[in-house]
Amino acid sequence: MTFKEKFTACIQNFDNQSFPSYTRNDLHLFADFIELITLFSKNGVISMGDIQDRFFGTKEYDNASERDKDESFIIEIFLKIEERNTLFKEKYPFSFDDKDSLLILKTTSTDEHKLYINLLISSKLNIFKEFKPELTTEFEYICKNALENFLPSHSIVKKKKKKKKKFWKENCL
Repeated sequence: MTFKEKFTACIQNFDNQSFPSYTRNDLHLFADFIELITLFSKNGVISMGDIQDRFFGTKEYDNASERDKDESFIIEIFLKIEERNTLFKEKYPFSFDDKDSLLILKTTSTDEHKLYINLLISSKLNIFKEFKPELTTEFEYICKNALENFLPSHSIVKKKKKKKKKFWKENCL
């Protein structure tokens, strides 16, 4: 399978998920999902209304409190995104327009932006399963470097050796 075919399969898998199967308490996971929506949107801009449409569509509400609950949920997610924007500042690959409630992918990307996006995509292996080997290898490399920089200088971070799979060699190849 070519890179383009793998990528197309991932995007189709992602596009088919209108509302991820997280619990409503997992705001950070919903924020990740919205960042991915922004990353793969045509113009790199997503509004609160876009997300409400994607998550709830043309849902018929029996009463106003149900609708208010869904709207509050979307607002809470966007507050989590705004918190990330404040925390990461220029290292965050998105900007947040709180006046219009827009999440915007920055047009210029730094190494920090690329690292954030790599980790964001790596956290969603269920969506990007066609790239699982590449993403997990990159994630392990990033973690190794982070640990080496975090731990005292006399520490040694070793790469785990992979066991040879003799069964498969002997029986299937």
